[in-house]
Amino acid sequence: MSSNSRQRNWTPENLQGPASRAISPSYCSLCSSDDHSIQIHTEEYNAMMALLPTTAARWKQLVITKRFTLASIFLLISILFLSELFLERGFGSRIISQLIPETTDEQQSFSCSNPFEFEHHGPRPTYPRKANATFLTLARNSDLAGVIHSMKQVEGRFNRDRHYPWVFLNDKPFSEEFIACTSAATASNTFYGQIPREQWIQPDSIDEERATKARKALSKVKGVFYAGTSSIIPKVALSDRTAVADSVSYRNMCRFYSGFFYKQPLLQNFKYYWRVEPDVNYRCEIEYDPFLFMEDNNKSYGFTISVPEQKETTPTLWDTSMDFFNRNPQYLDPNNAMRFASKDGGKTWTKYWTNFEIGDLDFFRQSEAYNKYFEHLDQAGGFYYEVHSWWIRYLDGLN
Repeated sequence: MSSNSRQRNWTPENLQGPASRAISPSYCSLCSSDDHSIQIHTEEYNAMMALLPTTAARWKQLVITKRFTLASIFLLISILFLSELFLERGFGSRIISQLIPETTDEQQSFSCSNPFEFEHHGPRPTYPRKANATFLTLARNSDLAGVIHSMKQVEGRFNRDRHYPWVFLNDKPFSEEFIACTSAATASNTFYGQIPREQWIQPDSIDEERATKARKALSKVKGVFYAGTSSIIPKVALSDRTAVADSVSYRNMCRFYSGFFYKQPLLQNFKYYWRVEPDVNYRCEIEYDPFLFMEDNNKSYGFTISVPEQKETTPTLWDTSMDFFNRNPQYLDPNNAMRFASKDGGKTWTKYWTNFEIGDLDFFRQSEAYNKYFEHLDQAGGFYYEVHSWWIRYLDGLN
């Protein structure tokens, strides 16, 4: 058979089956049965190539994409770093806490030896003067690891050379392990006390059904960013703040720190206290004595930050407080901090975050106004009836 007989022109009539629908004869033709190559018309090829980006354009797009990716990563790292620095618990810590399961009390193991976490170089300073003051920690036996961590921070950053004592309070008796480890973590004296039952548990006068509804209601309130993370409350995931405020122990703690902590026998011989929570960090050396600053400048209370309160969580606290001061105007100091607490007459107000606080115990012990105010709030039941437990530090500046 001749080569001409082997050549065949493709026409619409010759195309059969799926190929006739996939390849148009106006675009391509079979040139030779030997190489079976498809020739694309130059005009069509140029048109298709014009649609493709040039090499320079592709590189430019790649560089822009890379820069955007690096900028996004840098922004994310910056947000994580700033959250760790300024928030009570940073985003990174929260993510890690979700990825790494919490160890149980039985799984926790640590050494009580070598208590000082920070190394100091050079001669140790001496301080000829100190205030009549103590550190105060409310904790359970199961909080031991967190307490030791906080003690290492405080001792290493401040107390190693000042030797202020420590007072530990619990609603249950402290274990021998807790006492042994905490006393080994400081060269200062340590004291251990149990809170009287009537100063800790929910009073019998509280309507439990109403209180239960209030605790459950918190889960329906959006944006509750702080529900308290003090110790002596049930251990919960750091992301589950509603579980904290949903606990009776959290409300017991709020009530205790509002009206009973300064009445503890172990604190009666001290004038100033510095509250230390488990698992706290101090970012830098404390090169002055806050206790002496309080004493020398006649200060009664110190805190770190104040934040806006969410009125829907404590809707009657302001009105209940104003009712007390309207009935007892003699207790409202003319030089009060009403404008600090609220600038709009109670529509919004601020509260102190008390994870760190320092204060004059005589102010709480000797102030008739403060104690009458606490009794008024306690009788109203707001520590248990409001969605978010009342906290008398919200309005400390008023009296």
